[in-house]
Amino acid sequence: MTGRTARAAALCALVLAATSCTAEALPCTAVAALGGLSISIEGGPAAVAAGLDLTACTEDGCTTTEVVPTPGSSNAGETCSPEANSCSVSPTPDGTLQGFAELDLPEQEVRVDVVLRGTDGSTNGSTTTVLPARVYPNGEQCGGDAVQGHLVLDDGGLRPGP
Repeated sequence: MTGRTARAAALCALVLAATSCTAEALPCTAVAALGGLSISIEGGPAAVAAGLDLTACTEDGCTTTEVVPTPGSSNAGETCSPEANSCSVSPTPDGTLQGFAELDLPEQEVRVDVVLRGTDGSTNGSTTTVLPARVYPNGEQCGGDAVQGHLVLDDGGLRPGP
C-alpha cells in the first residue's frame, strides 16, 4: 500500500468510526402513513377534470373508489431565519390536481384503471400497472408504515409516478 493509499484508508476509517459511534436514536412522532394510491393530474387532463373513479386490482380482486382531486401546488419563496433556526416556504398553485385513494395494497404489482370525468360530462379511461412500496414516515424503527403507490395522469396517459 502506498503512503497516499494508507492515508486515505486511515481517513476513511476515522470518518466511519466518528459517524457510527455518535449516532443517536431519533425520537418517533405520532405521524403515520395511509395506505393507498396518490394521483397527480397534469396538463390537459387537469384543465378538464371534475373527478375520477379509480379501480385497483390485485390477485385478491378489485376495489373501486371515487377520487375528488384538489388543486396542487409547488413550494416557492423559501425564507430562512438563522436566529430561529427555521425555514419556511409558501405554496404556489401550479395548475395540477392531486388526489388520494385510501386502499389496502400489497407490495406487489397492481393494475389500476382510472376513468376521468370531465367538467363537460365526458369520460376518458386509462390503465397502467404500479408497484406499491412500504413507506415509513418516521423511519423503520418508529412504525406507522403503510403501502403506497403513485400515479401520474397527463397528456401522455396514465403511468406510474416517481
